[in-house]
Amino acid sequence: MTALINPLLWIMFLVSVIVGRSAVAGFFPGPVLVLALFDLMVGNAMYVYFNIVAVAKRRWYGLVPWGLLAPAYWVLHSVAAYKALLQLITNPHYWEKTTHGTSSRTQETIASLKAGSATGSEAQ
Repeated sequence: MTALINPLLWIMFLVSVIVGRSAVAGFFPGPVLVLALFDLMVGNAMYVYFNIVAVAKRRWYGLVPWGLLAPAYWVLHSVAAYKALLQLITNPHYWEKTTHGTSSRTQETIASLKAGSATGSEAQ
């Protein structure tokens, strides 16, 4: 649900910054609007901060700049959520499955397991 609402909150934030709070005051009373916009900004700042701290604590310093792209990850969540909602409405019984196990290492493991089970079944 958050992924569906997040773009609307960002749009309202941008409208309030560009046009002024009066443009979105009809949706929220003044104190609620200020608190919601503050929450949006601080929440996203904390999200970026925790992503950066997580990689820095592991000493993966090369990944620190990528933590700044955390809000872009929210955009991808929203795109996926709207796509899923559209598919739920237009084609409710469709299931997009991801193909797993396509790497050569996985294929080798599967082949060795099959070979092992084939020899094991012959021994019985």
